[in-house]
Amino acid sequence: MRFRLALACAILALAETGSPALAAFTSVHFMHPVDLPSCGVRLAVMPQASEMPLSPPAASTYRVTQGGTSWTTNLYSPVDLWRTTQHAGQWRNADGYELQLAIPTCLCPTGFANPQVSYEDYQAADAAQCGAENTRELQARFGRARNLGPRTIGHVDPGATSIALFFAGFCDGLK
Repeated sequence: MRFRLALACAILALAETGSPALAAFTSVHFMHPVDLPSCGVRLAVMPQASEMPLSPPAASTYRVTQGGTSWTTNLYSPVDLWRTTQHAGQWRNADGYELQLAIPTCLCPTGFANPQVSYEDYQAADAAQCGAENTRELQARFGRARNLGPRTIGHVDPGATSIALFFAGFCDGLK
């Protein structure tokens, strides 16, 4: 049985306030807090829960031969690689309850023509997409959007998004 992140966050918020609403979750009890400094979270985990590592993404290994030279390469699903970058922790207790914590930092990179990509291509496309997404908090100062002033805050820059999609397609074309 899996807790969804929203439910887990709601239960954790109730646990911190000492709310009587926790009585509905009689089979779930919490123990001492666990600090996750990488994401700035302090989490109360279930008793007798053991931390479980996230399984690595499934790789498909291919042997490529070109012009008398051959090499092997591992290709991954972009969604599986994205999940591993968003994962912060995972615990399971003896009763089978599982708590997973994910901290989404950006959207899953899109624009790949192939269903599988190399790890390096994924990292490059992820950096481009995260960079484009980070323009959401900026005010446009150049181009036609500069006339809109502060109204551009909260919108992703279309030029940065185009470059991110172009870069993902370029990585696919190198194969």
